[in-house]
Parts: sequence; structure tokens; C-alpha cells
Amino acid sequence: MSSPMSNDKAPSKSRTWSTSISSERPIVIRAGRVPISYNAALKAVVDKDPERIQYVTADDREVTLREFYALSRSVAKSCLQLGLAKCQGTSILGFNSVEWFAADVGTTLAGGVPAGIYTTNKQEIVSYILNDSKSLVLFVDDEEALQKAISSKSQCDSLQAVVVWGNVDLSRFPDHRSYVYTWDEFLSLGADLPDAELDARIDAAKPENVAKLIYTSGTTGAPKAVMISHDNVTFTVDLVARITGASVGDHMVSYLPSSHIAANSIDIIGATLSGQTMHIARPDALKGSLVETMKKVRPTIFLAVPRVFEKIQERLSQVGASSGPIKTAIAKWAKNVGTQACLARDDADELMPWGYELANFLVFKNVRKALGLDRCRIVFNAAAPLQKATFDYFRSLDFQIYDIYGLSEATGPITCSYPDYRRGTSGKVVPGLEVKLANEDSTGEGELCFRGRSMFVGYLGNEEETAKTMDEDGYMHSGDLGRVSEDGFITITGRAKDLIVTAGGENVAPALCEASLISAMPAISRAFAVGDQRKFVSCLLVPYIDSDGNLISPASNVSPNVKTAEQATSDATWSKYIQEGLQKANEGAISNAAKVKKFTLLDRDFTVDTGELTPTMKVKRKIVVQNFQAQIDAMYG
Repeated sequence: MSSPMSNDKAPSKSRTWSTSISSERPIVIRAGRVPISYNAALKAVVDKDPERIQYVTADDREVTLREFYALSRSVAKSCLQLGLAKCQGTSILGFNSVEWFAADVGTTLAGGVPAGIYTTNKQEIVSYILNDSKSLVLFVDDEEALQKAISSKSQCDSLQAVVVWGNVDLSRFPDHRSYVYTWDEFLSLGADLPDAELDARIDAAKPENVAKLIYTSGTTGAPKAVMISHDNVTFTVDLVARITGASVGDHMVSYLPSSHIAANSIDIIGATLSGQTMHIARPDALKGSLVETMKKVRPTIFLAVPRVFEKIQERLSQVGASSGPIKTAIAKWAKNVGTQACLARDDADELMPWGYELANFLVFKNVRKALGLDRCRIVFNAAAPLQKATFDYFRSLDFQIYDIYGLSEATGPITCSYPDYRRGTSGKVVPGLEVKLANEDSTGEGELCFRGRSMFVGYLGNEEETAKTMDEDGYMHSGDLGRVSEDGFITITGRAKDLIVTAGGENVAPALCEASLISAMPAISRAFAVGDQRKFVSCLLVPYIDSDGNLISPASNVSPNVKTAEQATSDATWSKYIQEGLQKANEGAISNAAKVKKFTLLDRDFTVDTGELTPTMKVKRKIVVQNFQAQIDAMYG
């Protein structure tokens, strides 16, 4: 079926993808703006509004669009001086910064193709990306990244220069100074290159050319290089600006990894073309300083991934748990009012529940101010669905969180629940895209497939995977399962590849099991269903804990004498709590096969460092199973 928002012409039956980085894939779907390269679009906005504040660094240094463009041109000149060929790669390894963004844009201006590398990637993945992208230059920000670069140099024939923009004492690396440059040393390389030579490269860019590589975070194996064209990015940014109204005067916080499609599209492409000012957070943003930055910036648009919302929920719950009885009673009353207010908005009811103004004055306004969201007009969740318990918690505080479902292969957003909102769905496909279901079953569930101008060019050098993903009609097969309502609202139900096939041959969607478990047990922060080729489904459970393994609210309320997750694993009250939760969750199971029979309560959460989470906090199911194989086997012993 197709979305009623679809307004594209069907593409020809010719191959709709390419795996060559130098390809010029025809733009066969022309909905939206006239095709334009990012280089041309950027030059136009620089000419129009050069003095607007584009970036504000963590130490409050303001950088205008004119200054940023000049810096990006300097990067481009030095890349050309080093011999960067058209469509050749560079790579960037570090936390978000003006230098990161200038390295990205500068490479594109020079006709190259930048690729971001996650700071959490191990050295062998760094080497893999450098080789796969044939990177001439690697930009790094600190000593740890530099060590990875040095270790990779002998394995990467194309790598000619490593550029360090952070505060690293390079005198400690005398044997590598022939190819390791400071930021200023690198910029000086191209200082004498004629502007005309760079301008020729800038003007040569076509909308059909590949503009950047986005490497998948590798939840199922080696990362794949998603080739994104100039038209992909300019079309998508224009689309997002029309949906959100993002423009000059908006303020956002840059803290998610710029190697991810969401941050790359928003913090770099979106910011420069749409005009919002990006405030760059500290490198420890996801370790605790993000809220401090938010309070200073007071963003007008805020985007986060589920784990960020969960951490904020944990922090607010801890504050609430330490409140006196009067404040606790007021908060409980206000949360009920907040939930009713959100339900009224869901139904387009302008009449707010009784006591709303008082609850807003006493609680909601103070919470928003404490989080730095007192002037925020839109809050988005992206990368993965938000757990119902977390979603409901924020709604009780009068926060409406809108969902964006997207993929790197679609240059980011595919569906958005703003402004067309329906509770329990991911909204409708964004304008200019179409949706169909492949292999739809009797319940209306099938694999979600999408078509439109934001669909990627292909996976670099990987025809097999590209052919599996893009069909002859130009639809990108997402690998996600879902349903589409008659009026176009999309509900994501799970991953096709994540399906558990029991020993009895029955298919079970782990996402549905996990969501029902968390809904039935508010003290559980994470559930992980297992049971592939087993007699029944079991689960790993993680309670709400802090970084030291101490139980926090609401987990700390289950058994008051139990203080840590380790203690909870052997506590009778906790065991009873979970057994009752399993029974409640199983009452709503869609089949007997989907009922969870056994559980193991873990004493730690999944982490990036242990390999169980990607840098964007997606679960690597294969690694989780490997790391907890003993606990899983014990449930079936």
C-alpha cells in the first residue's frame, strides 16, 4: 500500500542504485526542491547571511557562518595540496567540534567524500573504514584517537596525513611527525593554493554526486558504507526545515556523534543551510554534563535517543525520591494532570483538565526550567522507539515527545509524528516519500519499504547487500516490520532479522516481548528476549541502576533493604516481583510461543565499552547473547 502523502512519479525500471563512489546516479524522483549540490546551496546561504552565528563552542566562542565557510575552504585547499582526488575519502575521528564540521564540509568542497568514525570504534574498525573509504587524510581530536591512527597507518596505503586538532603534545611522537600535523600546520599547507583552483572543484559538484559516507554502526557485522548524494542531503534538509520550521533564531545542542546520520544532517548540513545555531556540548555530554549544557543553551528544538531520555528520567526520579511527603503528593497529583492534558491534546481537545494551570505553575514549568527546556517548542526521539514507561513518564510531566523513524539509507527521517500525531505510532511518511509492505501477513504486518529522493545511492563496493536492500522499483527494504493504517500512520513492530524462531518453528518478535515486560514491571530499565532454536522464550532483565550498580527509583522501591543490583539478583522480594510481572506480561502475549517462561536479573546494564551497544545506544543482539551465554544457557539447563 502507498501513503496518501505520496506525490512522486514512479521511477523507471532501470537499476536504481550504484556501488561506485564516482557514480552519478540519475535523480529519477523529482518531488520537492530543484536538485542542487550542497556546495552550491552552501555558497548561496553564505552570500545571503554571512554574519549569523553558526556555532557556539563549549567554551562560548561564537563562530559566524562566514568564518566557518572560510575555515572549510582552508581545509579544502590543504586537502587539494595533499593531492585529494575527486571522490577520494577523508575520515574524521573525534567528538563534535567546529574542526570536525569544517573537516567534513572542507572535504566535500574539495570534491572528496568525508566519513565519520565513532570514537568508540576499536582500532581494527578504524583501519577497516580508512581502507574501505581510501582515505587520504584522517582528522583526530585527542591522543587516544591519534594512537589508533598511528596503528592504522601501516595498514592503509591511501593514508598520507593525520591531522590533530586537539591539545596533544606531538613532541612525544617524533617517529611519526613526517605525516602527523597539528591543525594549524595542516591549514598552512594550502595557504598559497589559488582560490580559482578550489572554486573549480566546488562548482564541479553535481546533485547526483556522492557527498559523504555514513558507516553503519555494525549491529550485525562489519560496518557498511552508506553513500549519500548531494541531492540526498539538500532535499532532506529542505524537507526537515519545512516540517519543523527550523530556521535562523532556533538553537540546538550538538552532542550526538557526528558520524551518525542524524547528527551529521542536523549539526552540519541542516545548521548551515537552514540557519539554526548549534551549541556544541562538552565531550562528556552523555556521561552527565548534557543537562548543564541544555540549561545554559535553552534549546528551542531538542533531539535525543531513547537512552538519553531514560537517563533524564532516572535523574528526575532520584530527585523525586528524595523529596518530602508534601512535595511527593503534589508531584503525584500534577503527574496525573499532565497525563490527562496530553491525552486531551491527542484528541485535539483544547479544554485542559481541571487544575492544569496550577500543576503547570507548581511542577511542569519548574521541571522544564531544570532541564533547560523552558523555551523548547519541539522535542524529538530518534534512532529507536522510546519505551512506553519512559514515554508515559514524560507525558505525566506535560512533555510531548514526537517520534522520528529513520535510517542512514534514507539520509535520516522516514516518518515523523509531528505535526500529524497519533498515540502509539511513528507518524506518517514525510512528504515526498512512499511506503509499501513486503510479505504482508494476515495481520497486516510486513517489512516496511520506502521510496523517494532521500534514498541512498548504495553501499560502497557492496553489490550483494545493496541488491538485497534496493529493489527494481526503487524501494529501500528497511528490515523493519510494521503496519500501515488506512490513513497512513505507521507502527513499527520489530526487526525482521531479529525474529526469534523457537525450536517449534514459531516466530516471535522480541521487541513486542520486551515492551510488554517493561510495561508490566516499572522497576525494569531493560529487557532482552532470547529463545532462538530453544523450547521457549526467556529474558534477561536489568533494573534501574546508576553507573555504580546502585538501585535507583523506581527499582529502589521494590525491596527497601536491597541497595544494589547484585543484591537484587538473589533477593526473594525481587524474584516475586518479577514472577508477577512475567505473569502480567504473558496475559497479553499474542501467542503461547511469545510467553516468557524464565528470567535472569543482571547486575549490570549493557554498555558501549563491553560491545553490547552501538555508539547510538542500539542493542547488538549477537554480542549480548555472546557476553551472557552462560546466563542464557542456565535458563535452559
